[in-house]
Amino acid sequence: MKSIITARMKTAALAGTTTALLLAGAANVSSDGTADDTDNDRRRELSLADEAAARLSDTSSEGVRILRGKGRASMRIAASTTKTYATGQHLTVETVCLGAGSVTITASAGGPPRPRQVHCAESGTGRAKASRFTLTTQKPGPVRVAVQPSGKTRGGLAFCVRPQT
Repeated sequence: MKSIITARMKTAALAGTTTALLLAGAANVSSDGTADDTDNDRRRELSLADEAAARLSDTSSEGVRILRGKGRASMRIAASTTKTYATGQHLTVETVCLGAGSVTITASAGGPPRPRQVHCAESGTGRAKASRFTLTTQKPGPVRVAVQPSGKTRGGLAFCVRPQT
């Protein structure tokens, strides 16, 4: 009798452990059976965003940043100044994207938005260079920047807007 009880206890304990392992594993597997590394992906993208921010030009010799941002290239990002800038001011918009895919950077300064596509470069390849374009304020108003990922873009990005000197 003792061996039967012991065997049943072992079976129940094993079944409980198996169930617990299956439940723990189910939290990381989607309905199509693929692993869900959302948290790891998010951390990787934020790490690449920090690296992209470090690749932006040093502002000490180029003036003060008036707007900056960084984040996951797979997510929409938007930023706007609270300060109003005068008509005719020339601004430089600089963006670095690390990862895979591309993003569309849309900037405006009192006029129609100007979209630019920026391709993401693999981190560590030496090919990641800042994409720059000039924006001229059309009428007094804030400066706005929006970032829209394309397709399955993954990675990190950083941008800044500064007055031209």
